Amino acid sequence: MMRGSLSWRVWRAPVAISALTLLGLASALWGEHLAWKALCWFALATPVVVALWFAWPRKTP
Repeated sequence: MMRGSLSWRVWRAPVAISALTLLGLASALWGEHLAWKALCWFALATPVVVALWFAWPRKTP
């Protein structure tokens, strides 16, 4: 049981980001209205923002 919960904790964020990316790609294909385009931009920008957040150098105390 412990191994399964550890696996879920490790893969939770990548699965959520990939699902959001797939939603963004699908909304880009489905819709032509402003709401679809906004959803597409938000969903496809999220992985880029997350990658930049974790790649940004941090100041160590």
